[in-house]
Amino acid sequence: WLPAGERTQESWLPKLQEQEKRQKVEFRKRMEKDVSDFIQDSAQTKKKFQPMNKLERSILHDVVEVAGL
Repeated sequence: WLPAGERTQESWLPKLQEQEKRQKVEFRKRMEKDVSDFIQDSAQTKKKFQPMNKLERSILHDVVEVAGL
């Protein structure tokens, strides 16, 4: 027997983790597209991004590194 709060947590935690994973994948895809567009536009020498949290910056740094920038 588990308290009601723990049963609830067991049911929503995997859903929340899956949602967070999907959001990270979608964010990475957007950053890959932004970086790709930047590389292809020879008129641009700098790219400015919206403020982001630590995890998002880490993802962006990885995307930029993979792109060779």
